[in-house]
Amino acid sequence: MAAYLSALDPRTVRKWKSKLWLCFSAETQGCFDERWPDLRPFAEAGWFVGVSISPMLGPVTLPPDALELLRWVIVNGECEQITPEACRPMDADWARALRDQCRPAGIAFFMRAMHSGAYVPPDLWIREFPTLP
Repeated sequence: MAAYLSALDPRTVRKWKSKLWLCFSAETQGCFDERWPDLRPFAEAGWFVGVSISPMLGPVTLPPDALELLRWVIVNGECEQITPEACRPMDADWARALRDQCRPAGIAFFMRAMHSGAYVPPDLWIREFPTLP
């Protein structure tokens, strides 16, 4: 995707940059660390870049460059509608830690759901949307 977008005419890039949101998913710290370098150049170039930590299977710490460049973090637990008991649990403290990283960095935080439809604690019932340019 990077090669495609960088080969576009600058007029096309200007037209699409405000309309195209580039987001990736990362279930764990390892997944985030593996996928973030692919999207980082876009964020540095001014594209909207977000991450969906879904399903959140462990704590995730955003590195300093991500705290500067990410625009949106979405958190969601694993949900299996047919057999909810088969879902891997999500610790609310993992989501709280991520929320606490996003706030001072000015990153919009969207808590979608806990695992298996479990109750979302009131302090995590946050549905923020990023501001658009």
